[in-house]
Amino acid sequence: MMTMSGVILPELIELRRMRKIIGLTQVELAHRVGISQSMIAKIENGTLNPSYDVVRRIYQTLYSIEHRNQTKAYEIMSSVIFVETDDSIRHVFKLMKDNGISQVPVFSKSGRNMGSVTEQTLLDVLLKGQTLKEIEGDPVEKIMDDVFPVINKEIPLSAITSLLQVSAAVLVTEKGKIIGIITKADLLKTSK
Repeated sequence: MMTMSGVILPELIELRRMRKIIGLTQVELAHRVGISQSMIAKIENGTLNPSYDVVRRIYQTLYSIEHRNQTKAYEIMSSVIFVETDDSIRHVFKLMKDNGISQVPVFSKSGRNMGSVTEQTLLDVLLKGQTLKEIEGDPVEKIMDDVFPVINKEIPLSAITSLLQVSAAVLVTEKGKIIGIITKADLLKTSK
């Protein structure tokens, strides 16, 4: 099994079966993914080992078709409130408190996704015996955790729910640009 931003991808040998279950021809799948039909045929036959990007695009396409009637990421996402790596820990704490949020992504000045800070991050600092007063002037990059998973805006709710079981938040992209964030609180938007 391979993973795609925390989502487990099936083996390549499953591609043909999945494509047929969904009812797509090789030509239709190739067109939607932006590759040639012969490339799909070679991948299905095991004679071509595609790049990660091609595999990701194929399975995102199949997954979005299979789950097209499910709620999508863009339907439940919230606006992203973020901090930069050199912002002070004091600033991050105040931002989280003032906005009633439990987590924020951390970006570089150039907009690169660098990490995250959550309530748990701050609690871990306190459990190590440091006080927020001692570190409040330090840059957030000193305490930040790993980046949140990043997904396309069309990813269905079922995949998002799985990701939120292991991450405090998921960042949502459109054409490579981060346009939103989904947290466990956003899942409440889906209940009727």
